[in-house]
Amino acid sequence: MEPVLLLCSIAGKKIEQQKIIQQLPEHRLKKIRLMKCEKDKLRCFYSWKLLEYGIQHYFGLNCADLQWNVDQHGKPYFQDAPQIQFNISHSGDWIGIALHQKPIGVDLQQIRPEKSRVAKRVMVPEEWNYYSFSGNPVDFFFTLWTLKESYCKYQGEGISLGLSQFMCYEDHGKIITDCTGCQFYSYDDLPGYQVAVCCESIQKPNILVINPKNLERTGKNG
Repeated sequence: MEPVLLLCSIAGKKIEQQKIIQQLPEHRLKKIRLMKCEKDKLRCFYSWKLLEYGIQHYFGLNCADLQWNVDQHGKPYFQDAPQIQFNISHSGDWIGIALHQKPIGVDLQQIRPEKSRVAKRVMVPEEWNYYSFSGNPVDFFFTLWTLKESYCKYQGEGISLGLSQFMCYEDHGKIITDCTGCQFYSYDDLPGYQVAVCCESIQKPNILVINPKNLERTGKNG
């Protein structure tokens, strides 16, 4: 399969406690029980349902039949299905899941200008130079941030890899990077958000926006 990016909006959504109990596996329930913020619970619920939908649709498998595990860096995976490579990201009202048969990373960020205060700490000198003279520094920052995060997640190490340890930014639609062995794709399709995917495919992942009502219709995962 070609890589794919699934998106789902939870804007205005609410979720009943009983529905959470009925439709989430135990490892997800443990996570959600620790959450105090209702928005976090919503993201946790719908990110699982979106993953479940993607695996059923693209791999023909049921999550209930797969063994969930987490590696030393905290990255989840299905122990008995190495052909399923996925990555999850969420911010604000949107959830994104990237799926492929090879390692893949995705980062989705709601554009909040105040976050750009950390810009210098995550950039190499060349990136900082472009940022400083950019006509739209906020957009430049969030494009760079999501590209770098997607690479860290592609590598399976998360942000611990260090965003200032490598170069990856966009210049007039072209990705400039010193990372090898992977491809970067940037999306600004969602107003107020920036998304990036890192994978090994030369085919840009297609976007599929899923209605959350369709996710609620899927069966219980035990």
